[in-house]
Amino acid sequence: MEDAAAWVPFMVSFMNETLHAGGGSVESGRASCSPAERALGLALLDAWSEWGYATRQEAFECAPLAFLGVIPISVLCWVRALRKYHAQPRAAFAAVAAGLALFFFETVRYRELLDFIGVPFPKQLGASSRAPARPPPSPARRRQHRGHPATCGRRGAHAAPHRLRAPGQARVALRRLRSPSHHSLSSAYEFNVFWWFGQYAPLVMVLTIAFQLAMLLCTAVGACLAPRFPAARRLHAAAFHPLALGSLLLLPSAAWHSGRVVPGAGDNLSGVAVLHAFAGQLAAATAAPDAPRYARLRPLLASTELVLLATSAEEAGLRGAKRYVAMHSAAHAALPTAVLVLEDTHDAAHVSVIAHEPSPGARHDPGLVRLALAAAARTGLAGVRAVSLPIGGTDAAAFSRAGVAAVALTAVDLSRLPPQYHTRLDQLRTVQPEALSKQLRLVLSMAEAVGRGEWEAAQAEAAAGASVAASEAEL
Repeated sequence: MEDAAAWVPFMVSFMNETLHAGGGSVESGRASCSPAERALGLALLDAWSEWGYATRQEAFECAPLAFLGVIPISVLCWVRALRKYHAQPRAAFAAVAAGLALFFFETVRYRELLDFIGVPFPKQLGASSRAPARPPPSPARRRQHRGHPATCGRRGAHAAPHRLRAPGQARVALRRLRSPSHHSLSSAYEFNVFWWFGQYAPLVMVLTIAFQLAMLLCTAVGACLAPRFPAARRLHAAAFHPLALGSLLLLPSAAWHSGRVVPGAGDNLSGVAVLHAFAGQLAAATAAPDAPRYARLRPLLASTELVLLATSAEEAGLRGAKRYVAMHSAAHAALPTAVLVLEDTHDAAHVSVIAHEPSPGARHDPGLVRLALAAAARTGLAGVRAVSLPIGGTDAAAFSRAGVAAVALTAVDLSRLPPQYHTRLDQLRTVQPEALSKQLRLVLSMAEAVGRGEWEAAQAEAAAGASVAASEAEL
């Protein structure tokens, strides 16, 4: 098999041409459900079609602005709570409770609460790009590989994949279990709080939520206890000025983003680039099935239905992935399906397997986590470990929450907030070529392992381990 490092120039060139789609010197981004996002998806489909894939763009409607739109609404609820604090503590309590609930369920837990409103959250057209490889006669499983492509320019500008030539010959994808490889097309709006406060942004966010919880408690005291207890009345009155100072932290959140779309080179064009190179490897293996360098992929290609998937609107609360899961629920139920999601890949020293996403409430398939760690060890990638995502969510959460086995790979230092995360600094220069190479090596190693039936074995081991742990807990 070709060395993954040989594909690095291909991946970097693809990213460079995508980021400079309009021909300008400034790297441009792709907002969720924008024409730029759809253009990148179409360009990928054009390239994959030339490589022999059956391609399809699947359209859907959603309200992408609702995901972050609840943040200024929660700030307005805070302002109303301050105004009603003394005269109507019950109304103040209701206002701050409503703001917190909207923020928690829409932005933290990735539920869609406000899509029905219309103005100021109009419905927009999103489109995910899907390319199944031709399946074997009786596939044993399906594997999906996903990435998210949101950040590009005009349709014509994204014919770049046609002009780029990858090492070797042509390229394609996989099929046997049902196995989608998945990545997201979109890039985020710039988070002004992250840009303004840098490494202190997490502290600002924690303090903001703490002030709102304190407001909730104090208005509850004012509404329920102050009328009967003088001490509670004094506490309620004394808390007003410290809470009002909290506005200095909350008011900047009213401008959480200004509509500026970041380039999204790392998050998540890097994952799209790895997916694109993986498609090329599979196409080459399909075109030359007897070539010795592709011998390790033959079991996979013979037994697994492979699907390449680039989803829309990942940066809008995983809306594209959730729509895809709903549209393909019957197919996922009909055949054992494993989903590999390729996330932000820019730091070669921190290749990781995301096993748990607390924010959306997703714990990923233990068998796929084990498979990924074993594949990393087998391919010589030192230091790869299973991690919990400290903030936000990936499209893998949409699959795992729906009962579809999924796992996400990333190459980011999750112990801190990277300065480029959802800011204008997320440019091509921040993506280390070695990170792309390592991630592609890991994806290929996992693909080979799936072909050998190691996913099913890893699932059985994980289930046995969980059973033993449960038995020991009972004792």
